Amino acid sequence: DKVLFLKRNDNELKELNNLTIDKNLFDVLDWPTHNDTFFRQKHILWMVLNRKLSSFVFSKKPNFSLVNPNWGIYPPMNREGYINMGINFLSKYKVNITTRLHGHIFSLLLGIPSIFLDNSYGKNSRFYNTWLKDVPQSVFAESQEEAIELALDQVKVLS
Repeated sequence: DKVLFLKRNDNELKELNNLTIDKNLFDVLDWPTHNDTFFRQKHILWMVLNRKLSSFVFSKKPNFSLVNPNWGIYPPMNREGYINMGINFLSKYKVNITTRLHGHIFSLLLGIPSIFLDNSYGKNSRFYNTWLKDVPQSVFAESQEEAIELALDQVKVLS
């Protein structure tokens, strides 16, 4: 019965108030690959090496089957693995508050009500107003306080 506050921890995070959030009702986490510092450092290293190595290999042998021009050298965890990780992560919660665009979209695809907060440069609000404002279970909150209130209301409705 918990609410996930999927709160990014990088430079796209909009300044949020330091509210005290009831840990019995909310889990405040970032995406699984960003919660684990070791995984994140390994992932960043892999992306840098992949980009350099892929560019080099693709420039020499453009039809080399292990290099995809969009994805580079096939990653150690395939896309299906990342999708399953996201499904398992988000599905534990009745309602999600998120500052991540893909967290919001993924929640909606899974049928989980999602409350969307803006990022530091307005990408989330623009995307919401263009594509998601009429989508059921998709709500945009102007503040963290409003998002928490909407999430608690939604939990009551679902209980």
